[in-house]
Amino acid sequence: MRCIDELHMQYPFAGSRMMRDLLNRQGHHIGRRHTRTLMKK
Repeated sequence: MRCIDELHMQYPFAGSRMMRDLLNRQGHHIGRRHTRTLMKK
């Protein structure tokens, strides 16, 4: 969650697909649907 929050501050326009790609680049292997679920929280 912390990683998603930090990325959301840098990229407030990012959707679940872009967020998934950014997280994968950082080494967090997560799917788009799970990313979307976490972003809702």
